[in-house]
Amino acid sequence: MGVLLVSAHRSGTGKTSLIAALLTQMAANGQRVAYYKPFSASPGNDADV
Repeated sequence: MGVLLVSAHRSGTGKTSLIAALLTQMAANGQRVAYYKPFSASPGNDADV
């Protein structure tokens, strides 16, 4: 099992979009993928998740 941590200095930089695209491509290639977002900088729900 591999783990990839994506971070940035500020919110709104496209981290969720990047991971969504990466996981979509990996799943299309037959790999088993999972997504976990342990926390968010914004107080509300993340519409992308």
